Amino acid sequence: MEILEKELLKRLLKISNCDIFVFENLKNYISFRPENSFCKYLLKCHNEKSLIKSLKILQAKSHPFKAKHIVIGNGSNILFKDNLYDGFVIKLGKQFKNIKILKSEKDCVYLSVGAAVNLFALNHYLKEHGLGGLEWSFGIPGSMGGAVIMNAGAFNNQISNFVERVKVLKKNRFIWTNDFKFEYRNSNFKQNKEIISEVIIKVKKSNKKDIEKLQQEFLDKRFATQPHEYPSAGSVFKRIINRNETIFPAKLIDNLGLKNVKIGGAKISEKHAGFIVNSDNATAQNFIDLTKFIKDKVKAEYNLDLTQEVEIIEWGKMYLIGDYHTHTIYSSGKHSSNHAKGTIYENALIAKQKGLSEIGITEHGLCHKLYGLQKKNIVKIRKEIEQAQRKLGIKILLGIEANLISSNGDIDMTEEEISLFDYIVVGFHSFAKAKSVCEYFKFFLPNLLGLKRKKDIERNTKSLTMAMRKYPIKFISHPGVNMPLDFNEVCRVANETNTMLEINGKRIAYKNNDVKILKKLNVKLIINSDAHKPSNVGEIKKPLNFILKNNIPLNLINNLK
Repeated sequence: MEILEKELLKRLLKISNCDIFVFENLKNYISFRPENSFCKYLLKCHNEKSLIKSLKILQAKSHPFKAKHIVIGNGSNILFKDNLYDGFVIKLGKQFKNIKILKSEKDCVYLSVGAAVNLFALNHYLKEHGLGGLEWSFGIPGSMGGAVIMNAGAFNNQISNFVERVKVLKKNRFIWTNDFKFEYRNSNFKQNKEIISEVIIKVKKSNKKDIEKLQQEFLDKRFATQPHEYPSAGSVFKRIINRNETIFPAKLIDNLGLKNVKIGGAKISEKHAGFIVNSDNATAQNFIDLTKFIKDKVKAEYNLDLTQEVEIIEWGKMYLIGDYHTHTIYSSGKHSSNHAKGTIYENALIAKQKGLSEIGITEHGLCHKLYGLQKKNIVKIRKEIEQAQRKLGIKILLGIEANLISSNGDIDMTEEEISLFDYIVVGFHSFAKAKSVCEYFKFFLPNLLGLKRKKDIERNTKSLTMAMRKYPIKFISHPGVNMPLDFNEVCRVANETNTMLEINGKRIAYKNNDVKILKKLNVKLIINSDAHKPSNVGEIKKPLNFILKNNIPLNLINNLK
């Protein structure tokens, strides 16, 4: 880790009421629930003081992280592109979720509402305290801060009609203001990218029974007209106001017959054409591609430009090009076990939906006693790959995860068999068939017993390095797993033979000293899921977390861009 970055984190860790999470999956914080969106650091600030201190550190000019941060609410009108946001995503924590009655005047009541209070929780509080006026907002999946910034509205109402004062961050302190300007789905807070911590709203006295009835009526209307069976980012496009005419984008999209049109896992809702839903593991890129498709169609037919309500954050730094270590039902051996699930088409479909350019199918080696690929299936697999490529338009490569079978670097493949594949991967697997009885006792048994004597490490290292020199190996799968190695020698020969070492999505055996050697010798690396079922294709959270934690230079990872 760079000295400046390490110092930055040290300073942030000293702040009380502030939590830091490394390599967080943003799927858990965005209402659309996109695949493949991560942030390097997630910061949860639980009060104004910790938020101000954190922002001061992040905005300092003396380190490379200046401006690489963003504060988000409930994530209902925002998407991060499919990659790693190389900075800090800030969430408002505990203090920002408080609701408090301030005063009562005749039929009106003034409430203080924290910016992180979601509108479901606010409506529940209002109902329990007999306070009405905001029933129309019941069911909107946003926070109070986000609602004010966007001037959220529904059923001919908008939040600005209830706002009295707003507490906003100005020059490193929060101040109260009633100097605000609201427009349709817009505000001066949004235009100025300001941070809100608290809002005072004015509501009216009512009774629990009437409030509950109104809330249910509005919720029923929302459920009848808007999609709730799938995650979404809310209404996608703003209304178009031309002079005295209001044009609804949903009607234009519906008239074009675009309902149910799908790109990847993103789909135009059948119930309401103004919504894009995540119907099947959609990525942010699927959403972006679909919105562009809609905009182009509307422009071509009506000569109108649609404006998005959903903000796309594009400060990402990298994305996964391909996953080259995935298994299918052909890695289930002679007895059709459930070791690996899913077809080639299913793996490729998930890869495409997650935004990958290509995928490698790497079944277990021919001499794996339990789960090895049967040679007779290779021709069949090739045909399935060709069919899937034609249907999906994604490049599919055929590899094989060959097995080391001797202390002299032999693998369980002949030259003729190697030629049947696009690439080969080599690793040690306990249940591969040894080249001979002698090699079983000499090479396999010590590793099965977990022995790590000097002679065991030397023998394992000799086997792997000889294999790298003998065969055209693309990468070594999960190096060091069940096979202790001299990584200095392995890395040296990997560089000599242009062989990559894998950081595996399931099993990582690198020790601290191994990482130092990898970085010192600039060894080429590759990260893969080692998926044994389609849903895990492209799942690289564990490898990426390992990379970030150990500050491995990203330029060493050959399938990241």
